[in-house]
Amino acid sequence: MAINPYRSFGLWRAWESARESAIPIMVATAAWVQVSPLLKAPSSGRPFSEFELAMLLGGLAALTSWAISRQWTVFGRLRPLPPMIWGTAAALGAVALSATLSKAGFSSWCAETAGGVLQPLTDAKGEVETWVCQRGSVPGNPYLKGTMLHPNWDGALAWTTWTFATVCAMLAAVGFRDLRIWRTGVGDKLHQLLKLAPGGGSAVVAGGDKPENAAVVACRNGTLWGELCGQMYAVQREFEPGEWCVRCQQPFRPAERTIQVTIVSLAIAEIDVLNGLERLDMLSWARGQRPPPDPRLSGEERWVVLGEARLPDVLTVAQALGLAMEVVEGASGSTDERVAAAAKLATSRGSRVACWFWPGRPLARLTYARPTDRAVLGIGPERLRDLLPESGGRVVLQVDIGLMPIELRTGFCKRFLDPSRADELRNSKQDIWVPVGPFEAIKESPGAWVPRLEGEALRAWLSLDRMQPADVR
Repeated sequence: MAINPYRSFGLWRAWESARESAIPIMVATAAWVQVSPLLKAPSSGRPFSEFELAMLLGGLAALTSWAISRQWTVFGRLRPLPPMIWGTAAALGAVALSATLSKAGFSSWCAETAGGVLQPLTDAKGEVETWVCQRGSVPGNPYLKGTMLHPNWDGALAWTTWTFATVCAMLAAVGFRDLRIWRTGVGDKLHQLLKLAPGGGSAVVAGGDKPENAAVVACRNGTLWGELCGQMYAVQREFEPGEWCVRCQQPFRPAERTIQVTIVSLAIAEIDVLNGLERLDMLSWARGQRPPPDPRLSGEERWVVLGEARLPDVLTVAQALGLAMEVVEGASGSTDERVAAAAKLATSRGSRVACWFWPGRPLARLTYARPTDRAVLGIGPERLRDLLPESGGRVVLQVDIGLMPIELRTGFCKRFLDPSRADELRNSKQDIWVPVGPFEAIKESPGAWVPRLEGEALRAWLSLDRMQPADVR
């Protein structure tokens, strides 16, 4: 799948918003569901005191207010007054509704389950204090009143309890409206996604001046987020004394070291043709003797020089490849057909997040599959200064189109038709080209892939048709 930060960011944000919105509502709902049966149940001893009701309903009001106010913050309403008002109103409404439901629930239990009658209890002044469930009484006999069952809560609340519930709801709405349940992972996911994002090349050069032939300078300041700045500017841009870099917001300081790179790529991508050339150039020698000089019988150059570029060492591999690919695209219009074909091949199949660096002087060995044994793999966010130590020499940048040469050394027994000649044990050495670029990734996301070697696939390529079933000896 192609890298699409905006689409990915939207999906991650939607999932986190839905989770942060649903969890508070579920918690508040679960709390009310657990407590409601307790409030309307008959008391096994004395009913709840006013202090116990204040603590219980204050906590439920705080949960309800938090759940409502959290919705405002999740959807971007950051002012404290609206969520406080709506959260407090919802919490007090839930408390009032629970009082009505508690009284109705106890009345229903008294009539249907206990088989009693709901009776008021009055004080000396004749005012109703509470309601009880009377069962087992004898009609007309004031001495046999039966059993009086009190509810845990008769639905009445003192003004102090209402005040306490209101304060709890207001404090919960204001204090916890922006408290996340889980830390956001959007930043980490976006960072991981963009680690393998291709560089923009000249399109991301700041300052308005377009660089010529990928000639850029880069800022070497350290940033507050713990890495080098690396912002690119055209080399012909003139900076005023103390002018700030647009990325790190510090006075611009150019990178002190630049690396001259020669860009090469494979001439062809037909793996059978390449392996056929390697079979022509295979070396063979008798056991116990030194390997002979490499004759290079094929005489075919595997690699083609596509151009040169001078890169600041503070650039990442992705940034360097973005500039190098512009040089390669320019070489596709070359009058040399071989260079033009190789440039078009590198443009269509080359990775823009991974490449190989060859230190030393390998340009005289382009007929070899491996011009040097000291190749360094660079991937995406790695800095050139970390991959290529200062040596003063040029460096070759190899565009990876998904094929890699591996040296294969084998031994075999050479037999002769002449029966008088003894069998001879010999060693051989040849390079085998194996695919290392994921085919689906190359087709679906050109450039957004890194080379990889897989065990079974590599074993099959290196078998040279010598793999036999287990029952064959």
